[in-house]
Amino acid sequence: MSMLMIIVATIAAIIFGQFAVLTEELTRDVNEYVDKMSLVNETVNRLKLPKEMIEDVRNHILTTHSLKRL
Repeated sequence: MSMLMIIVATIAAIIFGQFAVLTEELTRDVNEYVDKMSLVNETVNRLKLPKEMIEDVRNHILTTHSLKRL
């Protein structure tokens, strides 16, 4: 019985460890995206670009960021 408990505890530790790693990667990815979009917003506001161009730039950043994750 104690051997079974050790095996179950080991498996649970592995699963929770993988979950923690995935959560950290997602958090890092979201933070990276927010940083990029903040920089883009600051830059386009400083340059006073037309609305259409601003949307194009934002869509480009979103597309490249999404493709990078794949």
